[in-house]
Amino acid sequence: MRESQEELGIDPATVMTLGHLDDVFTPSGFVITPVVGWLREPAPFQPDAREVDEFFEVTLAELQDPSCFHDAGVEVHDGRTYTLPEYHVTGRVIWGATARMVQILFAQLDE
Repeated sequence: MRESQEELGIDPATVMTLGHLDDVFTPSGFVITPVVGWLREPAPFQPDAREVDEFFEVTLAELQDPSCFHDAGVEVHDGRTYTLPEYHVTGRVIWGATARMVQILFAQLDE
């Protein structure tokens, strides 16, 4: 929620929290606790140019299309193994921790 507000200007009061995903570890040493939320109204995005170069929106249906998923293998960093999923959608690539969060979300939706 903090990152959404800091990076995109989304007011946390406009987000209905639906739940949390498993923590996502990054090779740079950060631990991300993803929060899944629903925007009650379309968000008036106000990206912070110091934090965000570009942002775009995709639907869950677009991300769930099997043709957009690419398995880029695994990477080992400091003894920890990271999966490298990618989602190729709307001419862009979603990768890294963001792609791992999407993958975790879909796994939990399938349960």
